[in-house]
Amino acid sequence: MITCAVHRTTDTLTARMRMGMKFRAALGRTLLPAIAWGCACAALAAGDLPKRVVLVYSDARVEKKQPDKEDYARLAAFVDRQGKPVDTFFDGFLILGLKAKSGHGLVPGFGGPIQMEDYDWFLGRLFEEGKQMAALQEAVQSLPPGLRKTRQVILAIPYPWQSSPRETRREMAGHFVSEASRRFEQGHFTCLALAGFYWLNETVPEKDLELVKETAQMVHARRLQFYWIPYFSAQGKDNWRADGFDCAMLQPNYAFRNVNTNRLEEAEARRRSLGMTIEMEVARYTRNRPESPAWKDSFLKYVNAGVKYDWAALDCVGYYNGNDLVEMSRQPREYPYYELIHKFVARTLSQEDLQRLAADAAAETTGRGAASPPR
Repeated sequence: MITCAVHRTTDTLTARMRMGMKFRAALGRTLLPAIAWGCACAALAAGDLPKRVVLVYSDARVEKKQPDKEDYARLAAFVDRQGKPVDTFFDGFLILGLKAKSGHGLVPGFGGPIQMEDYDWFLGRLFEEGKQMAALQEAVQSLPPGLRKTRQVILAIPYPWQSSPRETRREMAGHFVSEASRRFEQGHFTCLALAGFYWLNETVPEKDLELVKETAQMVHARRLQFYWIPYFSAQGKDNWRADGFDCAMLQPNYAFRNVNTNRLEEAEARRRSLGMTIEMEVARYTRNRPESPAWKDSFLKYVNAGVKYDWAALDCVGYYNGNDLVEMSRQPREYPYYELIHKFVARTLSQEDLQRLAADAAAETTGRGAASPPR
């Protein structure tokens, strides 16, 4: 039986999160058993946290193909150029979406206010036969025994819009948390563990404070973690822990705003002062035209900053986005960037690796919007 390693780091946020998890475990958290139905995956210990959290999008936007078993396998394991899994990769999977089939936005900016039926649609999407949870489970099961370790799952809570009455908003969030928990437990995903829930809106304005705190209580009552990825100047970032979040991954937003590389240094200073971790925004597009008109240049600047500040040593680091990383793994000219992120998370990256790609990135003169940017 393969056991899941407990990742260690001296970061203060990690220590606090571990203490919180052990405390909740002492209150009686029931860990999902890893019955070996063809998959030798061990149950997670109370101190285990997802260290490398990849964001995977699945929603109703036409250009977003639902990730399948093969896609998830390329994130659960690092694959060589022939698609053969050769090493572990991400241990945490944040599954989220932005647009419902009805055309409503699961978060502002992607359609009108969502209704209760949109929550049920997204739940159905997450637990559809052969898709999402089932596809990730099958992907992990398909890996060689040495790579077949339990992966942790974080599910995004569609945002209850402010246009709805306060009690309705609370009912929406509560319905999603309870129903997703129930379906996950009934799914008997022997190679997956539900780590917690993610607050999908990237800012917490004053009108949302009570709802966020109430939702945190619902999540914690199930002995689960509450996650958040605020943008760089988001409301609520200064008090994220008091509002009930267990892990906050700060977005530097260098790739998406017309700012210079000082932003990455500022992000490090801000995340340290606030006790957060970080999100690596390594997608196949960029909006920062003045500084990084090509995505490869932006990509390398994030990785260089990550090496400088040792972000790979932190627990609960977000990687945006998994859909693009899967595409990189399939494209011969982009595969080296997929490989680079694996070396980064494995902490085997060298300056020579970065230098080899610097010339390629410099030669790229235009950005590539291969994946429709959600930010």
